[in-house]
Amino acid sequence: MNLRSWVLIIISSGVLSIFAPGQQEGSPSGAAFASSLPDFSAHDLPCAEVRQRYVGDALKVVYTSPSIYRRGAVLPKMEGLACLDVLADWLISRPRNTWKFSVGSEAGTGFDSQALGNKRQELLQKYFLRKGIDTSGWKWQSGSRHHQLRLDELKDSP
Repeated sequence: MNLRSWVLIIISSGVLSIFAPGQQEGSPSGAAFASSLPDFSAHDLPCAEVRQRYVGDALKVVYTSPSIYRRGAVLPKMEGLACLDVLADWLISRPRNTWKFSVGSEAGTGFDSQALGNKRQELLQKYFLRKGIDTSGWKWQSGSRHHQLRLDELKDSP
C-alpha cells in the first residue's frame, strides 16, 4: 500500500469514531462474555471474554475473531468500534492498571499478517490516545494470533 492509502485509512478511522454509536445496553448479537469476577457484569465489556482464575490474579480480556475486525481488515467494523468504545471507557475507569496489548491478525488473507497486526496496533494506540487514555506504560505486540485483541494486566512485582 502506498502512503495515500494509509492516510485514507487513518482519516477513515477518525471519521468512523465520530459516528460510532455510544455505549449500548446489552451485548451486540453473537457477543460472548464469560467472567468469574464478582464485580463484573455481562454488560461491562460486551464482545469480550474476561478471564481470571483466582481473586487477585492478573486479569485477561480477550476479543476473539471476528468480534472487532472483519477478516483481513485494518479498520474495526461498526460493531467492533462500539465494543472498543466500551473498552475505552472501562480502561479510563482503571487508570492505575498497566496492560500488555496483543493485537492479532489472520493468516491467509492475501496480506502480510505481521504488517496487518502492526497497522491494527498503530490505529488502536492512536484511538486510545484520542480517548484520553495514557498508554505510556503499556506493552504492545502484534502479529498472527488466534484472537484479535488481548489485554493482559501487568502486575507489579513485590
